[in-house]
Amino acid sequence: MRWYLPDGNPLLWNEIRRLLRGGRVYVLFVVEVLVLLAVLAIFAADLPASNDVHAWSMWGERTFFYTMGCQYLLVIALSPSLCAQAISSEREQGSLDMLWLTPLTNRELIYGKFLGGVITLGFMLLGGMPVLAIVAVLGGVPFWWFLLGYLLSFVIGASIASLGLLASCHSSRTAHAIPLAYGYFFGLCVISGFCGLIYPLFIVFGIRAVLQRCIRHFDEERNHKIFPRYRKFLLTDRKMQYDRAVGSNGGK
Repeated sequence: MRWYLPDGNPLLWNEIRRLLRGGRVYVLFVVEVLVLLAVLAIFAADLPASNDVHAWSMWGERTFFYTMGCQYLLVIALSPSLCAQAISSEREQGSLDMLWLTPLTNRELIYGKFLGGVITLGFMLLGGMPVLAIVAVLGGVPFWWFLLGYLLSFVIGASIASLGLLASCHSSRTAHAIPLAYGYFFGLCVISGFCGLIYPLFIVFGIRAVLQRCIRHFDEERNHKIFPRYRKFLLTDRKMQYDRAVGSNGGK
């Protein structure tokens, strides 16, 4: 099982470099830090005037929950764009056929694109870690709250990124894939509103199912486009070899 390792899947590092090279990730990184700092500044105006431990604890818990909630909203807003362009941008640039001609399997291509986006999301989440750490230290928030909040942020972002990848597989343009990704997520939220267990079940079982659907779609598209072209190339090559053989025999 080497498809998920950097040395076993070169597309993983290539996808990370592509996302980091564009500069948009750094802009999103700065936006996240500024938003969390703004939330912290708003709550800093309401700092406890006394040294009462209970007052500081109440302030820390309230500030931590609101700051973490803003990070969840940022993750929901930004995660689809990381993977929604993974496949559609290759179609727009005309480089998808070149990927299909590599020795990589469809599974390696899909997981390389997905893990590249998820690792980049983890890099973005590091921007808000100092702000939340300050809140946790000042307010006496338990350390496991901090870890659990970041774990949930990462898992929610990964689940939404998988929907972005699914939208990218079904779209020919990135401008269509991003709204479609938000539509998938909105539909999932609506269904979860009627049945609250849907989204937790999706996080546990749905991410792998979505990636498997992307792989099947890739299989269908690859067989439909690449193999007929390759078969036509083989037939043309064999016909040319036959014509040359007939011509050489006729010359003799």
